[in-house]
Amino acid sequence: MSNQLHVVTPVAPRDLGKLHACVMSVREAASRLGRPVDHVVVVDGRPESEGLTRDLVRTLGIGAWSSTYGLRVFWLDAPVGPGNARNVAIAGFDPGDLVFFIDADDLMTPDSLVLRVEPLEARERAFCYGAIRAEYENSNEPPTKAPLIAADRLKPALQVCNPLIPNMVGVRAGQIQEAGGFEPYLVCGEDGNLFRRMLDKDPPVVRVDKPVAVYRHRYRSQSRLASLDPHGAALFHPKAFHLDKAVYGPMGQELDPTAAVRAADFALAGGPMDKVAVLAPGAELLSVESFR
Repeated sequence: MSNQLHVVTPVAPRDLGKLHACVMSVREAASRLGRPVDHVVVVDGRPESEGLTRDLVRTLGIGAWSSTYGLRVFWLDAPVGPGNARNVAIAGFDPGDLVFFIDADDLMTPDSLVLRVEPLEARERAFCYGAIRAEYENSNEPPTKAPLIAADRLKPALQVCNPLIPNMVGVRAGQIQEAGGFEPYLVCGEDGNLFRRMLDKDPPVVRVDKPVAVYRHRYRSQSRLASLDPHGAALFHPKAFHLDKAVYGPMGQELDPTAAVRAADFALAGGPMDKVAVLAPGAELLSVESFR
């Protein structure tokens, strides 16, 4: 079974300025592991000053290259949301590959991959998650290690809330693909929705009680699943959404954040993972650049 290692980072064009620190943290984690790591950054929409932005990202990719780190950048011509941006990358991975996540405004800890690769490779399939360290922007509050839910409580907890974020999780690509990937039209809660579907298949759950990521800026804004209906469709309460952001549905219409929204009511943008290149209406993959 293939064990290629991938780290996936969705990034909105407005956050590209934060990418340098993220890339350097993944590079350090790959160096600490001592094995080649493929870092896939999916730019979710066209940036302003596109030519200049591409030049800056190319400079970053060339400068960061090493024997254990390579950067690939997927450029999308329209925003599709963080869940579907991750799907774009994962669709091309072999089922046995290991997949980890880090958001562009967050950091991997130096031992992030060392801590999770070994327990994942020791099993045909597993759901491995580690702790995060929270750092607060513009605050005197010191960094803190966030509480980490016990492995035997994770699956029951996902029926009513989401105690994890993607930065904490490592799995095989096939587990994500078999579960159908991230719900493309969920702008919030797409992570807990996928974690629940993966754990429905009862893989071994491995808890790493050490920080694998540094969550910067907005630790308390992670999503929450409010309840679950009998048919398995996630029912999102208004408080499940990031209240400081607009909430958008199919075709980009703004949703009423005071109303509950069923995930089942959202049409899949790409359908099955093998058709994920369809993306969202009007979105295309412009190009892929590889720095190796």
